[in-house]
Amino acid sequence: MIKAPNWQKDAIPTTNGWMHPKRKELLVSRPISQTQIDEYLGLNQITATITKKKLVSVDSVTVDNIVFTDKDKLEEYVFEEYKIDLNRRKSLKNMAKELETLRGELYNERSI
Repeated sequence: MIKAPNWQKDAIPTTNGWMHPKRKELLVSRPISQTQIDEYLGLNQITATITKKKLVSVDSVTVDNIVFTDKDKLEEYVFEEYKIDLNRRKSLKNMAKELETLRGELYNERSI
């Protein structure tokens, strides 16, 4: 594992060597691989943590007994089945709520 120079412990590793954190001056000219930089900064551990959290927090909604995890697919299905344009700026769950509201309004109009 690489180490910062003794006289500048907060130096930043780059592929060209060690740089001063404020002046961006090259302190030590020595090639450092990106893998070594990532290891020094602990990026491999952070990336693994982010990946795990993304896999755990997948939102999904069920419409007409079909599970949707993607807003685009939900919007496409709703437009094909009901000819309703949903607001894509909303979250997936809010799009499903909007659909339920609009379907209720359509049902009320037909029963009058």
